[in-house]
Amino acid sequence: MWNQPIDQIKDYFGEKLAFYFCYLGFYTKALLWPMFVGLIAGGLQFALPESEIAKWVIVAYCVQIIIWATLFLENWKRRASETAFNWGMRGLDDKEQPLPGFQGAFDETLQTKVYDTETAKARNRRMLCGGFIVTVCLLTVASIMAFYTMLGNMLQKEYRAGFIASAINAGSIIVFNALYKQLAAWLTEIENNRTETMFQDSLIIKCFLFQFINSYFSLYIVAFIKPFSIAGHNAGAYDGVYYNATEGNVAESWFGTCSCTHHMPSGCYDAAICNDVTCSNLPVGQCTCTHYGCGSDVGYLLLNLFGIQIVVGNVLEIIVPQISFYVKDRLANSGEDQAELNRSQAELEAVMPDYEEFVYTGLFDDFNEIALQFGFVTLFAPNFPLVGVLAFINNVVEIRSDSYKFINVYRRPNPRPAENIGSWYTVMEVMTFAAVSTNCANVFLVSEFATDLTWTNKVLGLFVSEHCAYAIKMMIAMYIPDISDEIQRQIDYEEYDQLVALTEGVMKAINEECADELHLYRDEDAELENIPVDSYYTMPQAQPEPSNELVGIGMSK
Repeated sequence: MWNQPIDQIKDYFGEKLAFYFCYLGFYTKALLWPMFVGLIAGGLQFALPESEIAKWVIVAYCVQIIIWATLFLENWKRRASETAFNWGMRGLDDKEQPLPGFQGAFDETLQTKVYDTETAKARNRRMLCGGFIVTVCLLTVASIMAFYTMLGNMLQKEYRAGFIASAINAGSIIVFNALYKQLAAWLTEIENNRTETMFQDSLIIKCFLFQFINSYFSLYIVAFIKPFSIAGHNAGAYDGVYYNATEGNVAESWFGTCSCTHHMPSGCYDAAICNDVTCSNLPVGQCTCTHYGCGSDVGYLLLNLFGIQIVVGNVLEIIVPQISFYVKDRLANSGEDQAELNRSQAELEAVMPDYEEFVYTGLFDDFNEIALQFGFVTLFAPNFPLVGVLAFINNVVEIRSDSYKFINVYRRPNPRPAENIGSWYTVMEVMTFAAVSTNCANVFLVSEFATDLTWTNKVLGLFVSEHCAYAIKMMIAMYIPDISDEIQRQIDYEEYDQLVALTEGVMKAINEECADELHLYRDEDAELENIPVDSYYTMPQAQPEPSNELVGIGMSK
């Protein structure tokens, strides 16, 4: 991650793939800070679980993760602009050509295809229908995730097997993501997007909205609905007869309660005797849950989802293509002695799987994996601070596994130019705003820090902290310019040189075309006959080389 051959990757694979590795290395190095802070926070939470220090550790961790995410994205924006300038890719999006399948009218002035009235209206209708389909899919998958949580509650109460629903949930996330990507790719294809950037942006928005709900909705249920569950007690109190039996509220009936961390009397809980975590089959005085660990449950669920996606993702990216390559190679050369085959490199690569076989594969899946991981690190990290450690370790392995994948597993993808990572930056920027609201709600609504606060103070604290965090994010973004001063100076001088070259060409054309007619515009009393023609039109003088003391063209130090 510290010494990636980014320029060599760019020369061989193209700028788009090089930007992926550049971003992956930059992100992995940035994870050193949340990894270090997460180790400290996790250690304190483990050593002092019920102390005031542990409560304030959650608050401090939420604050630093928001600041870290903002600083990371702003510094990446600077890094991307510098890399694009060095590779000559600056302004590429403005010069992008229409896709071969784009349907539109040819504009004589612009000398390219553009949307006309008919195609624009047709595109708007298709996008409207696609938006409706996407909305239905989002509501459906949210309902399914809620159902899995309810199923886990039922299995836990009846058979103490709630983990089965969690495993099914994790597997369903992967299956639903794969199915929905095909639907999103088809919806994007029929939209008649003009350029590759428009196509990718539309596909990214569709897919990530779905995957955000598919991956995080169950975490939000456990984090913000289960803490408000009030458990029922079938037995109630006992004084010769059972009385005061109670039923749980709606949240408890649907999603159940979190795991119990404290029972009264202490140590009374026995899984062989109690029917559930509340021991609702026993009298209240004999065994009752007094404290629930919803934060720990969120951490365990996050670890489960994160771990399964890492394992399955690497299997699908590396092992499955390797098996496909082996089978296709054996079928293509059946009946021949493998030792006697003397095939060229091109023949060897011909049977390798195509990295861009489908429109939604390739770098889309790689960036999507990193974006989902960024959400795990920023959204629910206070519930499991060690997620930064897992993300760092995963990315160190990911850099090498991806490099191996592109060299040895897949056929070389077509080199494609790129100015940046595209809409993935916007996705992660939106993720940071979601992290602000999620972490503030975590602190003031459901964490141990809010235990002694009234409901009014909780809502007020959430409102004030959320808006203060948004203000801090915006101030950081305003303070850090998108382009460094050095790169801005070079851009200014390049633009000035282009202006000088354009002006010289225009002046030369004017001099040549008007040389025979200049006497018509001269003052007859002026003695200008012996003055060269070029003297009527002065050329702009070239500027000196940029100095390190200058900030920009026409600007003082």
